[in-house]
Amino acid sequence: MSPLYLSVHAYVRWRYRQHWGEEKMPDPAAPIPAHLFGNMWAQSWQGTFKMVSPFPDEPSPFDEVDANLVKQNYTTRRIFELSNSFYGSLGLADMEMCYDTPCGTEDTPENRDCVHQNPMIEKPDWDVVCHASAWDLYKPGNDDFRIKMCTEVNLDDLVTIHHEMGHIQYYLQYKDKPLEFRGGANPGFHEAIGDTMALSVNTPDHLQKVGLLDAVSDSEEADINFLLTAAMERIVFLPFAYTIDQFRWGLFNQSIPLERMNEVWWQLREKYQGINPPVMRSEEDFDAGSKYHVAGDVSYIRYFVAHILEYQFYRQMCLDSGNFVPGDPAKPLHKCDFSQGDLALLAGQRLKNLLAAGSSSPWPDLLEEMTGYRKMSAQAILDYFAPLAAWLEQEIVENNIPVGWTQQVQDWLH
Repeated sequence: MSPLYLSVHAYVRWRYRQHWGEEKMPDPAAPIPAHLFGNMWAQSWQGTFKMVSPFPDEPSPFDEVDANLVKQNYTTRRIFELSNSFYGSLGLADMEMCYDTPCGTEDTPENRDCVHQNPMIEKPDWDVVCHASAWDLYKPGNDDFRIKMCTEVNLDDLVTIHHEMGHIQYYLQYKDKPLEFRGGANPGFHEAIGDTMALSVNTPDHLQKVGLLDAVSDSEEADINFLLTAAMERIVFLPFAYTIDQFRWGLFNQSIPLERMNEVWWQLREKYQGINPPVMRSEEDFDAGSKYHVAGDVSYIRYFVAHILEYQFYRQMCLDSGNFVPGDPAKPLHKCDFSQGDLALLAGQRLKNLLAAGSSSPWPDLLEEMTGYRKMSAQAILDYFAPLAAWLEQEIVENNIPVGWTQQVQDWLH
């Protein structure tokens, strides 16, 4: 995956220099300053896509979806129902219980007590933690699974709902297993399931199918914009996720001296991400601690694993459903919505078997049953982004764009 990341990094840096001016970014081969990405951790670059869009005149389907959600008077509950119907189209279990709530949002003692006993899908009029999450409160004979989320009516939250309901579906499928087996096959599996669903839901074909997109463009320009948008979220996340636990593990095994924590943090970020701090840093700063998982001692490698697995799961479900045919330009992987067609139930059954197993078998066995491979593989990611990789290679050659970066981190440390 490294060559693909290097190409995305090189192209984005080149376009940033065009946008901000070479006087502010004089060195074309320097690491990118970390404050330019529109994300405080530089783990997602999607917020700056319009700055670097290869084809800015090509309309964004995602803007149209947001407008149609409002135009069609979607409510919070209706978005959840749309997600539930997506899972139902794959032959998976109904999940109405995870969003069905009688609670109001007014700040009353009754509503405060109600939220403690039911799902919370809208922000109430009092302070709550709004981070979206899915909860397994199951007891035999009582299917108590809940989503907690301050939902807004937009595409981002529609995709998030599909992700969180992926966790709920996992809970439902393994609920009858002994307690010790009621969990993901490994920590990455749980995150990967929701993300697998999101890949299918976020395709223009699916959004058109559910009436949120009026037309789907088949132009190469639309495809490249779509794939670069995805890469600026999914591909650029991988070296960030890897860096987080390289840092944590280095502290645990004492290969990172406590008196050099911030220095090594930025060395790792330059090595793997090709970014530098925006201002001078010292050991008086603890920049890694700005990420909750570092300060809260939460393993991060699960997210790296999930980002690999989701494409493996997605590729297999797309093959099962007949919506991806290797070598057929009419059915590329990045356009696959595996909920469409007569074979969608076959894809759903394969996923159901994986979910129902919980952690009752070693994860390589379950991965093999799901994908035919016992090891994690980047091939599915490379298949998905193949058109973008070819386009970036051509752009880099034609515009003489430097790839990689020089080592400059020590200039930012004192």
